[in-house]
Amino acid sequence: MASPYTGGYAGITKGEKAEAGKMTAALNLLERVANKTDTVTADSTAAQYPSAAAAYTAIAALSGAGLEITDNKVTSATWGANDNKNSDVKYPSCRALEAAWNAAVISGDIELVANKSRGIIDILQVTGDKCYPAVQAVRDELWQKFKMYRIFTARK
Repeated sequence: MASPYTGGYAGITKGEKAEAGKMTAALNLLERVANKTDTVTADSTAAQYPSAAAAYTAIAALSGAGLEITDNKVTSATWGANDNKNSDVKYPSCRALEAAWNAAVISGDIELVANKSRGIIDILQVTGDKCYPAVQAVRDELWQKFKMYRIFTARK
């Protein structure tokens, strides 16, 4: 609800008939009807005020513009707090993403391409839990074993 007008105006006195000109002058102190606009553009001035339809149109145009909702941005300081990293609405800043990536790399919680074994010899020689075989290496190893099995079992 709007606040009551607290400014003064000397043109209308209590108990006297109000003249139309004085009434218009008093109302113009509050807002000038001539400053109402039905569109909001880059040329709009501080003296103008939009109609409800103009405000709705301007807000509707912004809602589909792919603007960032900064209230949902999470910084690196708060990324792990309040279950932000599991939210479908919150999103990390670039620094939060970098911090999460670095933490995962340091802890070894991600598979790095540098740890991928690419061949049969690599699989046989790998020691350690951080390495993992490429699909091609596993297929080649199984195929080699299968061929050897067929060679030795085919002879009777």
